[in-house]
Amino acid sequence: MNNARSIFWIGATALLFGCTAGTKATTGSAGTSGSGAAGMTGTAGTSGGGATTGTAGTGLGFDANFDLSGGDHPGDGVCSATMTAAEPVPLDLYVLMDSSLSMKDPTSSGAMKWDTVRSAMKSFFESQSSAGLGVGLKYFPGTQSTAAATCQNDGADTTCGAYGPCDRRKTCVPSAGMTMAVTPLCVDASTCMGQTCSLIRDCTGGNYCAAGPTAPTTACTGCNPFAGYCHLRDRCDAAYYATPDVAMAALASDEISFLYCNADANIARIGAGADGKLVAALLIGLPYVVLARKDIERPADLKGKSIGVTRPGDFTYRLAKEFLKKFNLNEKEVTLAPVGGTPTERYAALTQDVFQATLIQPPLDARGRKDGFNVIYRLNDLGFPFIYSSLFTNSRSLRERPEIVQKTVAALAESIYFVEKNPQLAMNSVGRTLRISDADTLRSAYETYARDLINRRMRVPAKMVNDTLELARQDGAMIRRKPNEIFDNSFVENLEKADS
Repeated sequence: MNNARSIFWIGATALLFGCTAGTKATTGSAGTSGSGAAGMTGTAGTSGGGATTGTAGTGLGFDANFDLSGGDHPGDGVCSATMTAAEPVPLDLYVLMDSSLSMKDPTSSGAMKWDTVRSAMKSFFESQSSAGLGVGLKYFPGTQSTAAATCQNDGADTTCGAYGPCDRRKTCVPSAGMTMAVTPLCVDASTCMGQTCSLIRDCTGGNYCAAGPTAPTTACTGCNPFAGYCHLRDRCDAAYYATPDVAMAALASDEISFLYCNADANIARIGAGADGKLVAALLIGLPYVVLARKDIERPADLKGKSIGVTRPGDFTYRLAKEFLKKFNLNEKEVTLAPVGGTPTERYAALTQDVFQATLIQPPLDARGRKDGFNVIYRLNDLGFPFIYSSLFTNSRSLRERPEIVQKTVAALAESIYFVEKNPQLAMNSVGRTLRISDADTLRSAYETYARDLINRRMRVPAKMVNDTLELARQDGAMIRRKPNEIFDNSFVENLEKADS
């Protein structure tokens, strides 16, 4: 947000508690050269015609504090000698969204917290009365990029390194007993009043269990311990939360001129009224695969298991739900475990059996096959109308800087040509960026992104835009714009004309 928008709250406070010329006067007129004391009987009175050129007069003026405090003196300070008109400024909202596991808990109505909050936010942002608002979105807790996604040992754990110790979910339970009521939590036995502080197990379907160390071996049968998390994994530094994850607000406010990202969500946002336009579609289709443990060879084998996703409502979460639906499975049979983290961190958690499958993109699928995991489904086979990596710009750039938009689209076209003609150089570049040296892994990335999903002409497919908007409508979005208002193919068409 720019400085003018950042001081909105200061301005709002000033409007409520500040002092302005003539706020107390009721007898002033709208003259242009009055000589009365400003604000007492001066020319800028509230019942006058709103003139702004009257002189301040020679009196003491109006002291706002004197009117608010009985013991004050009218000569302490004068703030009415100058009149300044209040001006509205554009409003930016920064939403910090809880994405912790507690958001999967039900509300009093039975709906999941995440779904309820998401529905409320969607209604607000898609309301006509919210038009013109800039919005930034950030999820919390954020995590340290180099911290392990999970850990296994209770307390000291080398996996955590500097981010330890490893915290495990535990509750108080008799040494020889078990409980399905796993609250309150405990850290050690000192708070358990003679009982033991034992690990909580996940029995799926929202059921949990904890058993004491001498409980029967049948206690908590079929329930698996939760993975731990490194105590200092979550980020608490203010600088990290100062920048939103969602960049559409920055694009709409012209703080950035271009946005290169997954098109799916942004098509729906523009359809709902956000400023932006899709000007080039470089990748079309879903690169994600379902990677599973070696004993899981087909989707049906996932029953009683869990799939690691980022967070409830996020993209991988929605894809996982559609995957389950495709094979007549549901979340009672297969748990969707929100673990956050990057694809690499989710892969590391998969190798530790924190969950038994996850959704990842190439090149991690090649690494998974080498490590003995199975690719049991390619999500592109779901047949979703999915425009992947694409270029967006805003209305101001289209209006005032079309030549810059054209040059940017041309540069992307040159990149596609270079990558296609120089595969080894392209793979070397990816290897340096991602710090990957394995040839099979790099080839997997190249074949997926530079061969299978590449859209060489970069034309935005109108039917896919229309289908994406329809899916958003079915999901409850208020779509106000027509498909042809979402994208502009003129820049890629200009390239085609230049080549002919």
